[in-house]
Amino acid sequence: MLGDKTPVLIPPLQRVDAEARADKTVHIPFDKA
Repeated sequence: MLGDKTPVLIPPLQRVDAEARADKTVHIPFDKA
């Protein structure tokens, strides 16, 4: 992904949102399990 090569171009809010989504995606399955 381009984000990996150019992390500086990613807006802080967008980056946090992406991390929040990834956090949910990772935690929800474990929580249900």
